[in-house]
Amino acid sequence: MKYKIDFGLTFLLCILIMIFGQVWTFLGNFPEAFPYGNIVYNVVVVIFFIFTNLSIGVAAAIIFYFMSQFLDKNRNFEMYSDLRSDILRILYDLMKIVSEVNQFKELKLIQKERRINWFQHTDVPILIKHFREIDSEEKKLVLKKDLMTYLSGLSDEKMNETILNLEKHIEKLEEKKNIRYFKESRDLIESLTGNFGDGDFSLDFSLYIGEENKINKNAYLENLANGYYDVLDSSINLYEELEEFIISIEKKKIIKFIKMLD
Repeated sequence: MKYKIDFGLTFLLCILIMIFGQVWTFLGNFPEAFPYGNIVYNVVVVIFFIFTNLSIGVAAAIIFYFMSQFLDKNRNFEMYSDLRSDILRILYDLMKIVSEVNQFKELKLIQKERRINWFQHTDVPILIKHFREIDSEEKKLVLKKDLMTYLSGLSDEKMNETILNLEKHIEKLEEKKNIRYFKESRDLIESLTGNFGDGDFSLDFSLYIGEENKINKNAYLENLANGYYDVLDSSINLYEELEEFIISIEKKKIIKFIKMLD
């Protein structure tokens, strides 16, 4: 995702005015270039003096604003940790399904090596790596077909349990979408939570569970696999952006922090 510094142009203009003001003052050491040149020079000096002082004030205000925002985010860092925990819970639920398909079999192997049946935060980069490798429509189609095969083998009770767990975490995330975490965080959260409640993912799940006609059931299953892919994509995008913002705070990457600040 690309970011834009809202005050970037203003700050740059202030710096340029300060520089040109000093350059113009330096020109006073040269002889008069044309009649009444000294008068023109001194008028411009006065104008630059006013604008230079204004520029210094504006530039200082911009620096103070971003530094105060940085300190504020550091003081309230816990809310970012809480948001990351919420997203991780969603990713863990999604990984329970995606680890069963060929494209993400490394996740299943890790579970077997640890002899545990749950995931942890160190597994998320592996999930993201394999997901980003699915970079063509053909690969996406294969993944969705594999998801359909796996989901079709789940009992209604198991699938219902999986969806209910997801919805529980999504509801918690929905409550936080109006908090200004970082630039476009609300859009990223809504792109995920919008699939649930009255969204397509929840609707397709309900229709799939309740449908008895085999042809219709397969159609709903296909929609469910597409919806699962969209939910996974939205979850990963949200996690990556949040993680990038958290790193900008923890490692004091001020430029990145400014770019991502809402």
